[in-house]
Amino acid sequence: MKLQQINKAIEGLCLDVEEIIQAVTWRDMTESEVINELLVCILGSGVRYEVAVSYAHHITEKEVLPKLRLENQEVVVTKLSQLLSNGVSHPLDNKQYKSYRYPNAKAQYIADSYFNLYEAFGSFKNLLM
Repeated sequence: MKLQQINKAIEGLCLDVEEIIQAVTWRDMTESEVINELLVCILGSGVRYEVAVSYAHHITEKEVLPKLRLENQEVVVTKLSQLLSNGVSHPLDNKQYKSYRYPNAKAQYIADSYFNLYEAFGSFKNLLM
């Protein structure tokens, strides 16, 4: 295959991807979607992206953080750690993951970030504004 053919194929794929994927800014997202992005960022360190997305989606889908915001932070860390220690499936392809690699540490990071953010700004979107 010639370089020109490869470049043309890549260009075609890029155009297809641009049609499918639409840029979304945080202003267009719900609070839950913005929190999910925060979770992916925190959980994405030291593990594969697919694992981080799966666990972030699981936590967001269960609405764990909004429900637990009134709880003691230690209770939230314990419940998040339990969620991260259990298996989940990827939201798109249903691939199974047995447990998250660092459940206790990441549960603490998530709770710290979440409580600090809501204490200081009331919501993640308020922080971004």
